[in-house]
This record gives sequence, C-alpha cells and structure tokens, in this order.
Amino acid sequence: MLFFKRIIFSFIDLFHIRVKKKYESNLSGISSPRCKNFNSTFRVGIVKETNGLHADYIKACEELKISYYVFDIFKDNWFKIIDSEQVDFIVVRPSVNYDPWKQMYDNRIKILSENTTTPIYPENLSLWLWESKLRAIDWFRVNNIKTLKSHIFYNQIDAKNFLSSCEYPQVYKSSSGSGSSGVKIIKNKIIGIHLINKVFNKGYRTYRKHHLDKEHGFIIFQKYVPDLREWRIIRIGEKYFGFEKLIHKEFHSGSQNFSYGRPPLKCLDFVRKLTTKFNFLFTSVDLFIDALGGVYVNEIQPYFAQKDDRELLRIDGKSGYLKYSKQNNEYEFIPGSFCRNNLCNERL
Repeated sequence: MLFFKRIIFSFIDLFHIRVKKKYESNLSGISSPRCKNFNSTFRVGIVKETNGLHADYIKACEELKISYYVFDIFKDNWFKIIDSEQVDFIVVRPSVNYDPWKQMYDNRIKILSENTTTPIYPENLSLWLWESKLRAIDWFRVNNIKTLKSHIFYNQIDAKNFLSSCEYPQVYKSSSGSGSSGVKIIKNKIIGIHLINKVFNKGYRTYRKHHLDKEHGFIIFQKYVPDLREWRIIRIGEKYFGFEKLIHKEFHSGSQNFSYGRPPLKCLDFVRKLTTKFNFLFTSVDLFIDALGGVYVNEIQPYFAQKDDRELLRIDGKSGYLKYSKQNNEYEFIPGSFCRNNLCNERL
C-alpha cells in the first residue's frame, strides 16, 4: 500500500485535498468550532491548526467545561484579533507538514510571545525545535546533550569529501518529516553521492509533502548504530508516560509497533532532568539505547501522533502515569486513563 501511495503522490499533487479532508474529519462532530462560553474561571485561546488538529483542544475544553476562543493565525490581522480577545492563556499546535506554514507559526508565535503578557503553551523553544533537525542537532551540540554523531553540510563539496572518509552505512535524515518518511540508509559512497547531487540540485522531498516543499542546499548524515532500542518518554506537567517503539524494516519511527512496561529508570531520569532544565513541561523525548546501555536523544517533540487516544503507559496490563517523588527519588505508578484527546485534557 505504501509503495502505491508513494507513486501516486509523486505524480499527482493531492496535498491540499488531503489537508481539507483532514480538517473536515477532525472538526466533525464539534458544534462550536470557533468559541464557547461555559462561565468557567478562565478562558483558553486556541490557535487554529490547518489540518484541524486543534480540535483536540476544543474537545478537551468541552469535556472539562472550559470556555474557549479559536484564533486563526493565518489571517493578515492575526495579532489584532488575538489582542482584542480576553483569554487567560493560549495553546498552540503548529502546522508542520508544509514549510511555509511551519515558518509562519515559528515567526508569529515568537512575535506574539514577545508582545503579550498572556502565557503561551507549549514552550516557544520546544515549538521552534520541533520538526527541524537542522535546528535540533545544533541546539543539542551547543547544550552538550548526548546524541548519535551527526553531520550537517551546507556545502556540496564538503559533503562529498565526508563520504570519502566515513564509515558505512550512514543514515540520511531530512530536516522535517515524521514516521521515518525522510530517513534513508546509505550503504555505500555511490548511493550517498547520488543523494547529495539530488539534494543540492533538484532538492529532496518526502512523498507526503507538497510538490514545491523541497529541502535544498543542505544535507544531514548520522552515524548508523545497529541494535538500537528506542523509548518515547512523555512529560505533561508532573506526569510521565512512556513506551518502547519497536523496529520494523530497519526503522523505529512510523512502525506503529509498541511495547509496554515500566520505562528504564535511566530514561525517565534523563528526560526529567532535561525537561526541567529547559522548562519543557509539555513534551515527548525519543531516546535511543545502544547495546552498551548508552542513552542518546533522537528527537524532542511537543506533539506526536497518538492513534485513537491510546494510553501511553501500561504496567502489568494497567494504564496510568508515573509521578516522580523527590523525597523518595522514585517514580510512583498512578493507575487510570489519562490520554484522551491526544493528552489535551492533561495539558489544560
């Protein structure tokens, strides 16, 4: 099925049709897609997302009886609209599947955060890093965060010289793209040179992208490490969730295969310290564990796909979350169901 999807999307531009269908599907069943008043103690400003994914916040507000107003940040007078409405805080879930939209959200959320006293969630830095490996890799380096060895080249000759001296295989990663759609295993120099020529000339795009949304003028290579395990640890406030992403056809991301159980203590501690240091209190961190037990950050994401509101932590067959006790230096399991509406109930 995936093979035929790639062929169809390569020759027919279905991007905007897919976006429209997703928007209609996500907003279906919502009677008040713009605003609703519950006479609650506070009012939430919700930033509209192009694919309708802000619907999770609307559903959460309706379930929790919280008043809300939806802002369309795509409008030319976006700031005037936001400035004219009285809200106690603003939640935003940017559109990242089209680079012009991603840039717009990054720019306008930054401007908004610097020109309003209204709190904005998630944190602006985590939104800026999300779906940009170019930014994330450099940010990891500067902040001494342990990752697999990666190289970014903005010069075609430098990239080719690297392929003449590196060990194989290497991993190519596009800067944006979810579910391993922008990941390739480079097994030899010939394959790598072909990819470099494509990226620095015609440009490269994943099959899910808009036809004009190509990455051009840079390339990212990462060290290939066999037998990696990958855990996703999620922190929402003081609640921790986690599951293992199982490998499928060389990749963990996008496999839709998961394993549950108590996450490794070193992964929980790693994420707790990282997110506390940088105030990432509404985010998930994907961690690699190598054969020697070393832990490396793969990605930091304020949002991720969560199919059918599945519970994100299960221990001994029971769903719940983990709560860290500083006094006892341990994580206590709290049973229950907490993952409705892509965790937006918990975020609020």
